[in-house]
Amino acid sequence: MMFVPCIRKKLLRVAVFLSIATTAALSLTPVSATAQQPTTNIPEFEVATIKPGDATAPSSNLGFNRRDHFVTSNVTLQFILQFAYDLNSGSDRQIIGGPGWIGSSRFTIDAQPDEAVEAELKKLPLDQRQQRQKLMIQRLLADRFKLVLHHETREFLVNALTIAKGGAKLTPVSIPAIDFAKTPLPPDSWMGLHNPRPGLTEGRAATIKMLVDTLNHQPELSGRLIVDATGLQGSYNFKLSWTPDRDLETAPAETVGPSLFTALQEQLGLKIESRKAPVNCIVIDHVEQPSAN
Repeated sequence: MMFVPCIRKKLLRVAVFLSIATTAALSLTPVSATAQQPTTNIPEFEVATIKPGDATAPSSNLGFNRRDHFVTSNVTLQFILQFAYDLNSGSDRQIIGGPGWIGSSRFTIDAQPDEAVEAELKKLPLDQRQQRQKLMIQRLLADRFKLVLHHETREFLVNALTIAKGGAKLTPVSIPAIDFAKTPLPPDSWMGLHNPRPGLTEGRAATIKMLVDTLNHQPELSGRLIVDATGLQGSYNFKLSWTPDRDLETAPAETVGPSLFTALQEQLGLKIESRKAPVNCIVIDHVEQPSAN
């Protein structure tokens, strides 16, 4: 399985195939300030190679391959933190403090568990496996980046994704119990979220968290953090099609579709509301550049 967010310039396109990033959406429930979770009892990667990435590269990716190797290419520490700590990938407001390089310096990582840890991970249900993998990343960051952080709740003005009148129009699905390491899938048998072009997002067994992350990249939302207030759990199939605001003046009249806000309500039964909400944030107390190896 592979989670691959392909980040283009200005983060306008994100594609996720065979996604294992099915995490709980950002909660609006207040969280007390807590210290970083101890990592001593969490399995660690046996070998981890960290090298400088290419800041000029047009795209980046991050995820786990079929052998549960954590691999990244040209990814910032900021993005790794967003992934490992279940933060919204479209906003950096949930990361407080730290030097400027965490959002500019890029890293290419290949972290490999030993055979025993790999076998243990494969026995876990998918959601537990994903959370265990993220805890392993947190341990890697503490070891190689000397990362120390704590959690705090901050109140922000946010865009809350809610259920519109009439109810959600999403098709719930179950993720099949497949050993992807032994069962190759046809090329088009992807799961997760796919954005083939601006104004089109398709979900196959996708979570609301994935949809929220994609919406966080849309210019129509003015860069304000989007949080999930739908209460929807599980995985869904859906298709969201709209005409981006930037294309309204140039697109032929006969091809102009609904706005993003209208499409959300008509096609998915969801809507955006502006509100203040407590948001879980991480505060960086200490971090260092890793030595290249």
